[in-house]
Amino acid sequence: MNLAQKRANKEVLELLNHFHLSDKIPVTILKNMQENQDNNWSFTYDENCDLEDQKIQRETAVLFSTLYIMYICEDEKEKEELKQIYKENEQKFNQNNDFESFIKSIQNKEDEVAEVNEQMTNLPMAKEEKHSLFEKIKKWLIGFIKK
Repeated sequence: MNLAQKRANKEVLELLNHFHLSDKIPVTILKNMQENQDNNWSFTYDENCDLEDQKIQRETAVLFSTLYIMYICEDEKEKEELKQIYKENEQKFNQNNDFESFIKSIQNKEDEVAEVNEQMTNLPMAKEEKHSLFEKIKKWLIGFIKK
């Protein structure tokens, strides 16, 4: 378990205690979170801020929302609304990842074009034949007469 997850466990435990929700979470989950928390991390719920304004990690918000929908929320309509929001967020996340892969593919194409351009500049150039003014006029006249 990484440090961010351990800190999230600590923060979620503090939130559950602050809102007196620990009794709604299965004991095995609470025990696991207590055993896997960062004891050096200090988090205290700020009474002057609403829950959405608390300075918590993203991992904390994800874990707390998961616990909320699984064990705390009792209103089925609210659960369905939350699930819909989760689906929309996941779609947005996937779209962002698709966009990032699109940008990477463009960068790869630019690299390929740059490589081809470099190869083209290194090709030997055919020497241009030099013609005198008289020869140029002669070619033009021959072309004009053939029309």
